[in-house]
Amino acid sequence: MADEAVTCALGASAVDLARRQDGAHQPNQAAQCAKELRETLRVLAERFPPASKADSVDELRSRREERGA
Repeated sequence: MADEAVTCALGASAVDLARRQDGAHQPNQAAQCAKELRETLRVLAERFPPASKADSVDELRSRREERGA
């Protein structure tokens, strides 16, 4: 349960930081929001790595391994 709360908080923080970056009036404000947003998204990506999609090269590789070539 605590893990879900942290994840939800990180997601909410990312959305808030993106909104703040869009509404920033000073370049240094936008840069600071962008920096924090990148860090927040990095942490989220570590918790939920993107699913790898199999492509035609992966399919060919698996067929070759099945044949024993």
